Amino acid sequence: MLETVAFYISLLMAVLLFIRGYVEAIEIAGSTEKIYGGTLIFCLVFALIFSRLTYVFM
Repeated sequence: MLETVAFYISLLMAVLLFIRGYVEAIEIAGSTEKIYGGTLIFCLVFALIFSRLTYVFM
């Protein structure tokens, strides 16, 4: 039961972080001023970590 909950939370977090990273990348690509890339890096790194956790809980 608990592993199933962990699986769905990890899956949801991975998907949401990939989407947020994608949106952030689009905003960065369209920007003409100085940007802060910390949010993009954070989102993509943690999306990959949660993807790995999803694989482990499968």
